[in-house]
Amino acid sequence: MSRIIKTFFGFAILGCLVTACGLSEAQSDHHKMYFDLKQFIEKQANMLQKQNPKVQKNIVSDSISTTKKLYIKSWNAELKPFSECDINAPILRDAYEIEETSNQTVYTAKRNDLKVRKITLEKSADQIQAIRIQYESENNFYHTERWAEMELEDGQVYRYSISGMQKILLKNRNSYKISGEILSK
Repeated sequence: MSRIIKTFFGFAILGCLVTACGLSEAQSDHHKMYFDLKQFIEKQANMLQKQNPKVQKNIVSDSISTTKKLYIKSWNAELKPFSECDINAPILRDAYEIEETSNQTVYTAKRNDLKVRKITLEKSADQIQAIRIQYESENNFYHTERWAEMELEDGQVYRYSISGMQKILLKNRNSYKISGEILSK
């Protein structure tokens, strides 16, 4: 009797594994629906982490500006506002209109409830030259807008910026801009 139960559970586990592999494969096929921003940003972060370049970073918050030359400890954290805007979740399938020309691809949200409103990829000779992202989030208590831009040369980021504003109920509007420029490779 216990041998039958073990065999049953063995087949049940095997069935789950096969099903999980099938779902994983289907998800990876779906993942190619739009440009894989998350993977692209991870590759950029890994390259920069290995090179450890010096960066001139400028931060402006409510008209107060600070500029420093420094080394970034974690490029994944530094570029997280870009990777967070990946639109390849299965729930977002067909949620973006795609407009392509020879030098540009634009993904525009079809619905107003989507936080990532637009992603623009500028290309030259099939290489990404710039990424521009518009993000917006709103509820009864706050309204947030964010724009992220990344410029690349020879397939590698050399300048990036994140700017935006946030308005919280009963508080003043806060605006900011963070930019970085790679000084050495």
